[in-house]
Amino acid sequence: MRSIFIFLCLALNALLAFGQSESMFRKGQFQLAIRTGFMPVNKTNSSVDFSYVDGDQNAAYLPDTVSVSYRLDRRNFGHTLSIGVGYFVTEKLRTSISVKPHLNSFLANEAKNGKVYGVHFDLGLDYFATIANDFNVSFGATASRIIGGFGIASGGPKSKDYLVVNGNELYDNDIGFHIIDNSWAFSPKLGLHYKVSNAIAISANSGFLMTFGRTSRMNFAGLLQDETLKWNSKGYDDSDVNLTIDNTKISNDNIDSLPFDFSGFFLELGMTINLNK
Repeated sequence: MRSIFIFLCLALNALLAFGQSESMFRKGQFQLAIRTGFMPVNKTNSSVDFSYVDGDQNAAYLPDTVSVSYRLDRRNFGHTLSIGVGYFVTEKLRTSISVKPHLNSFLANEAKNGKVYGVHFDLGLDYFATIANDFNVSFGATASRIIGGFGIASGGPKSKDYLVVNGNELYDNDIGFHIIDNSWAFSPKLGLHYKVSNAIAISANSGFLMTFGRTSRMNFAGLLQDETLKWNSKGYDDSDVNLTIDNTKISNDNIDSLPFDFSGFFLELGMTINLNK
């Protein structure tokens, strides 16, 4: 956090120290942005206990139980990639859209266990101020939709060939027991941009992601007998599931006790390519 604060102060000092000069952008210009970054996930150092019970004493099939217990290591940030397109409404004002997946999203099902993943869909607006011929600073804001996830466990039936979830028979030994955690977000941000050539600029962006409107549910995904993938939505209050974090049972009313969230500082580094000079 200290390095991000220093970054913001240096950028502001540079803006005050230099006079305005000719912009290196122009109205009607399109940009392709490719960045890598660190987005907040705030995964806590905590214990996880989870169980799913398939069937009861009245079931017409052999019941099964999937259960796990493990500890999570603290992790403040997740590594992301970002691909976006920008358009300059004026030579100083740029609108943009981008998609920003967490790298954990590309892991195999079992490898996601205990990890936060997801994707951000961003809509941004930035104002550019020139502080040297090849150096710009930008101030802006981004509105985001975050489709987040967390891998609880993976497994399959032990007493029969399938596991029953919401009445669906899943013939799969690698059923994914995951959390789907969605939020809206708003983030003020600051960027530094250096022109390498008429076509390429390198940039650094930093800001603070503020989430709101959080919703969360569990999802158990596995293959049906015909090998089609079936997603099964589950609530935390469903009688056949139990998720406990640090001895606190998660319910539909206390999702803020989940061991992660997407609010906090972020930092991105990358390049922009001018698509029309």
